[in-house]
Amino acid sequence: MKEDKDRPPKQRHTVTRIAQRLKKEHGYTGGFSTVCRYVREAKLRTGIGQLRAFIPLEIDNTGEAEVDWGTAHVILNGVQTKIKFFCIGSKYSGKHFVRLYPCERQQAFFDAHVKAFSYFGGVFPVLIYDNLTTAVHKVLKGKKRIEQESFSKFHAYYNFKPRFCNVAAGHEKGGVEGIVGFSRRNYMVPVPEAQSLVELNETILTECLAYGNHRIKNRPGKVDELFAQEEGKLTSLPPECVSFFLNTRRAAASANAFSFRFSSCLNALFFRFSSCSVSLAFFAYSRSGLFLQPEMQSFFHSLGLA
Repeated sequence: MKEDKDRPPKQRHTVTRIAQRLKKEHGYTGGFSTVCRYVREAKLRTGIGQLRAFIPLEIDNTGEAEVDWGTAHVILNGVQTKIKFFCIGSKYSGKHFVRLYPCERQQAFFDAHVKAFSYFGGVFPVLIYDNLTTAVHKVLKGKKRIEQESFSKFHAYYNFKPRFCNVAAGHEKGGVEGIVGFSRRNYMVPVPEAQSLVELNETILTECLAYGNHRIKNRPGKVDELFAQEEGKLTSLPPECVSFFLNTRRAAASANAFSFRFSSCLNALFFRFSSCSVSLAFFAYSRSGLFLQPEMQSFFHSLGLA
């Protein structure tokens, strides 16, 4: 058992395995319950496998929220599809926002933030993340991070401070970890069915709003009551037009008579751009309207792209 402390966690002795070895290697003839009792007492004496104790923290109303992604399956147009869902939750009130996407790339990441800020009616001054690659380019020693350039511009414009957890320390944002599990168990059981993610997100939004009447254990009030107290901590939203610009990915490319290539994807291109040097803006949207923002529909229709 002492040797197990230096072994891989999934290859340590269980009580059953100890009993098997005792019988095979030492001719043990006693009962299994005796082995269980001895192992339990030995672990207490030596401190092996001892559970760590935690003291619940009193959460202050400081305008902090936690962010994370989850994975689930839904049925879209009759086909079971693996999707990602974005979660953001207030540490103080527990009010949360959940939105489904087909991926968790940076365009979806930014789009989810913009939708969440609109939902809350403002921006939390501090957002807590793990070290997701859409935000962090490189993890340095301690709390130091080299951020993705586009993410730095994004949080500078929306005037919030990102705070990153230690590596492999998801419990440091345990609130949103719980929201991810809660959302999967409650909003996605049974497996939701719809024609598009747009339809599913409308249903999920209704569930998030209804959660405001819920009272979290050991909290002094309902979710919406507590959120009303912290609403004043949120900063105001910037102009909408810039939020759309930040939800883009720009790159240079050359076009031939029929197509252009970007990110290993071959895309149809109108003949009028043939042999031209073009500037491309990739938005988080699809022909089915997964992400297309309403105010931009006329723009895409004018170009014949939607």
